[in-house]
Amino acid sequence: MTAPATPAPSTATPHPGPTAAPSTRAPSTPAPSTPAPAADTAAAPTDPPPALPDADDRPAPAASRADRPGAGAALKGLRRVSEPAPLPEIPVPADQAGIDELRLEIDRIDAELVRLIQHRTAVSQAIGAARASMGGPKIVYSREMLVLERFRALGPAGTDLGMMLLAMGRGQLGRR
Repeated sequence: MTAPATPAPSTATPHPGPTAAPSTRAPSTPAPSTPAPAADTAAAPTDPPPALPDADDRPAPAASRADRPGAGAALKGLRRVSEPAPLPEIPVPADQAGIDELRLEIDRIDAELVRLIQHRTAVSQAIGAARASMGGPKIVYSREMLVLERFRALGPAGTDLGMMLLAMGRGQLGRR
């Protein structure tokens, strides 16, 4: 015996709007007259929005679609990351001199990371100021979801790092 198939979610309209649950009405009671759901949306039900290309056939979460207002063309074509990237192979040093050399490399990497984070923060704040001056929201949550998806490649701590970078980019807006 097979289990009943679960219907796939419809992408014809972004949201159905407020409706009564069908199970609360008697079959002979007609449904109240309500406007068609398409009246609440900009697109007709026969014109679903395009989704981001995913690595598999799973639909992208609604918050990460590049067709949302404010999501730039640069977001189209981004792929979802499902597993952390493997660490590069670094030879294990045999002596203290080798350890000291690797520590110097870490110091150089840290200095470059600080420089890049400062630059990223300035770019993010400039984007927020530009969006606000154009009357749009300073924060685009669908964009932030894409950023976090990218940092998931680093594992659970990567998501935390992504959240910290997003908070730094928001500036005073993201602090209470």
